[in-house]
Amino acid sequence: MKGGDFAKTELATLKVIDNYMKPKDIKKALLIVENHSAEFERRGDGMSILIKGKAVHFDDRYLHVELEDGRIILTPMSWYKELQAATFKQLTNYQFICQGTGIEWTELDYHLSIESMLLSQIKQQAA
Repeated sequence: MKGGDFAKTELATLKVIDNYMKPKDIKKALLIVENHSAEFERRGDGMSILIKGKAVHFDDRYLHVELEDGRIILTPMSWYKELQAATFKQLTNYQFICQGTGIEWTELDYHLSIESMLLSQIKQQAA
């Protein structure tokens, strides 16, 4: 989902079932689905809880994400090489995507799932 647009894909084949997105956005969405397919498969029971972001902050060592419920999660900036190399202006130019469950830095072409910040597996590959 991006803005009011959305697409549905078949997880096993990455086949697009319904598409209401621009071609460049569907291409990015398919990369996100492919990179996070294992996470999506674990949610097969439909019991997933959406972890939604409210604000993003940075310091020299950590990426801070304030959640809608008031919690703040921190992960080391060293996990995100693209963000580490970015300017402060680029870092502050973010938007929440996927109903607040992800963060996008359009200028950097970098996307981050908030849920992935909580997983023990570090995925250092941008979608």
